[in-house]
Amino acid sequence: MNVVESNQLAREVAAGFSAGSNLVRTAFFSAAAHASPEDLAIGRAQLVALLRESLLRNAEDGTYLDLIGELVARSTSFSTEWAKEPSPSMSGRLEFNHPAVGVYSLVFHLFTIGGSADDTLVIWSPADDSGRVALESLGRLNSHLDSN
Repeated sequence: MNVVESNQLAREVAAGFSAGSNLVRTAFFSAAAHASPEDLAIGRAQLVALLRESLLRNAEDGTYLDLIGELVARSTSFSTEWAKEPSPSMSGRLEFNHPAVGVYSLVFHLFTIGGSADDTLVIWSPADDSGRVALESLGRLNSHLDSN
């Protein structure tokens, strides 16, 4: 559930997409200013489902048990979602709200790498023209900030 690598545009979409971040911790412990409440709930459910699958594959790995224990102890939202036993989806659509570009939607697709479900590549792309325009604007904003 840890981000291994990301690009600048991904980090602008959501700070939790930074290398080294744990997506589940970010979703439940950090303010998610760039996601609508409904889509935050959808994203959290997806992450809980993926975490549950990871735990089933790696039952002997104490890292997963420690993470789940931490989440249960610190987040009633996590505990509630964990009890629902959500099913993961390999693709979906989420809405984001960025202060510089407004509301836009992205779709995600999950791909396992090398046949191991432990390593997953997440591809985000615009859901529609407004998403495309928003990502282009964020890219230009990042280029401008990088040149300063």
